[in-house]
Amino acid sequence: AFHQKVETAVNQNGGVLTTFLGDGAMAVFGLPEPRADDPVRALNAAHALVRDIDAWAPLRIGVGIHYGPVTIAQLGGRDQRQISATGDTVNLASRLESQTRPHDALIAVSASVIEAVRALDRDDLVAAFHHAAREQVKGRREAVDVWILPATTGDAKRGVA
Repeated sequence: AFHQKVETAVNQNGGVLTTFLGDGAMAVFGLPEPRADDPVRALNAAHALVRDIDAWAPLRIGVGIHYGPVTIAQLGGRDQRQISATGDTVNLASRLESQTRPHDALIAVSASVIEAVRALDRDDLVAAFHHAAREQVKGRREAVDVWILPATTGDAKRGVA
């Protein structure tokens, strides 16, 4: 049921679910061609997933989003194929997901996501985000600005996606 909720949130926002990794998943927005609103669609999917999971079950999950170029490949043989996404953008999105726990966040995004969403006049999607830290993350020379949507709103605790 959890995987179905992830799939629905991603598909309804024009993303491609490339991998389920146990209780995790990876989605790419911008296939088959990149679009200017890819960061908006990714954030819409994340917000939808947060709402859906929160209404469904008390699960502790986290979403990490970074905006940038990726290398896409189709792997496999004649009968078994899959899409693979690699590169710094994928690695940083994964590192951002891991930052949701220490920051008690629903969603963690990079500054490139915040900037791209604001450039498309969709400040509504990032209005509740705040700059959490400038952190050194594994695999990067320079520190990364981490923006979060907090899991705690007032005294109410929400599920995390």
